[in-house]
Amino acid sequence: MIGVIAPYVARIRRSYQSNDIIDRLNYEYTAIIIALAAFTLAATQYVGKPIQCWVPAQFTGAWEKYTETYCFIKGSYFLPFDDDIPHEYSPRDDAVIGYYQWVPIMLAFQAFLFYFPSLVWKALNFRTGEFTQFCLPFSQMDFFGDYLCIFNVWPDCGDMIDRLNYHYTAVILMITGLSIAGMLYAKHPVQCWVPAEFIPQVWEHYAEIYCFTNGFYHVAERCDPETTESDEICLEDKSIYVGYYQWLPLIALLQAFMFAVPLYLWRINAGKSGEHSVHLCINVKGVLNSAALVKKKFDRGSRTAQVHTAADHLQEALDMQRELKSGTYDFLHFGKRSGIYLIGLYLFTKLLYVVNVVMQFVILNAFLGPQYTFWGAGILADIWNGKEWNESGHFPRVTMCDFNVRVLGNIHRWTVQCVLMINMFNEKIYIFLWWWFVLVGVLSVLSLLYYLIALTIATCQREFVSRYLRCMGAISEQWNVRDERHLNDFIKKFLRPDGVFLLRLIQINGGDLLVGEIVTALFNRYRARVEDKLSTLAVTESPDSSSSLHRRR
Repeated sequence: MIGVIAPYVARIRRSYQSNDIIDRLNYEYTAIIIALAAFTLAATQYVGKPIQCWVPAQFTGAWEKYTETYCFIKGSYFLPFDDDIPHEYSPRDDAVIGYYQWVPIMLAFQAFLFYFPSLVWKALNFRTGEFTQFCLPFSQMDFFGDYLCIFNVWPDCGDMIDRLNYHYTAVILMITGLSIAGMLYAKHPVQCWVPAEFIPQVWEHYAEIYCFTNGFYHVAERCDPETTESDEICLEDKSIYVGYYQWLPLIALLQAFMFAVPLYLWRINAGKSGEHSVHLCINVKGVLNSAALVKKKFDRGSRTAQVHTAADHLQEALDMQRELKSGTYDFLHFGKRSGIYLIGLYLFTKLLYVVNVVMQFVILNAFLGPQYTFWGAGILADIWNGKEWNESGHFPRVTMCDFNVRVLGNIHRWTVQCVLMINMFNEKIYIFLWWWFVLVGVLSVLSLLYYLIALTIATCQREFVSRYLRCMGAISEQWNVRDERHLNDFIKKFLRPDGVFLLRLIQINGGDLLVGEIVTALFNRYRARVEDKLSTLAVTESPDSSSSLHRRR
């Protein structure tokens, strides 16, 4: 897991030229210090032994461990050492200390707040031209290649919102799944209060393992408001079966895969090289890689040569797509011949991201909170209103378990009370994930609407191309009929919607200057080709050439 996180920490140290020491003191040093503190406290709470209690002498070892775990997840209360312990429970509840459960989450959130201004700066100024591609070492294996590594940031796979789906969210879910799996199977996940006659380390472990694998049930606690004695405990008849925790690691990994599915479909259908590029005729990855090489050229001569090479690559791809005549699937080849195949595929991928986020909410509600339509909002409302897990039943920490044991032919039924410490972690992480999905879903919908307008409306395509041509001086600020005719034909006949989309990908990943250079080279090349055709046609149809030809005869 450290190998997954380390590259992200290394990225924080980049681009020193765009900030000063005070900026780095905020987004780098302070954020790392707070993040390390959050990681240390989380490890202490969920891996180490966070609490030690002075228990009565008659407590067995199992009772002692159960008591310590219960007090940690339930919350302890503080009283000055010289004060008497209240007989009623309400003063004790008022003195409960439970904030420590939220300290790692709050520290992680504080670290994010310190890094957030830098994130906004990079998002608004991300057109610096870095075609980033990061992948863990195991993904460089030939078998895994490009398809089985969701840790990649692919320059040919869309914008920041796409990366937020297939890369960052998938990585978060994978880390979540591995963390929960580690807590479930690498340490003692459950602690039960067993009868005193249970043989230590034998019957106790059997009961805990049986209950862990078979599942628990939770009986919500509530106090009768009309009862004068505050220490009376009433049990509701309704119980909630608790067994989902066994599936959470697999569900988290499945969710990560679901976020990566649109990426795989895009890369398979958008073509990489070889047989895929033959069917598509536009190798998106090859076009963007050729454009990315321009960023590595610093002297004017080599940079200009590489710009023309990138323009050649893009022009050849567009020409091949335009000349496509037949194929296996007519509707696909119609899109390619019409120059709308890529934008149709990209918009479909965007739609898949939106549908996937909706499916994530369905999965969370089905497994975690069927009684709430908006699960994360309902949990936060319960916490805000003081309705704890022992009343709501969400991620219950204290559960019950029944099991039968056959002794000398007789069946003995036992009921034990167990503590699920893993649910204290699950509650925090899944509240975060629910609201994260809300954020990703909103951004994905807005991104889909934006590209639906930008890629399908001719006015938006024209404005995108003409803006860069004017900035690079390829066309004048004041329109003339000739430039307008050339520009319209350049967009409609030469680039077409797929070509404009490729230019947008270059702009997203490489920056405004790079796309301006490439589109200018393409426009000058197209204009020269048109003028050559016009001059050739004029020479062929001129009266002098006709009369000389007549005299020759």
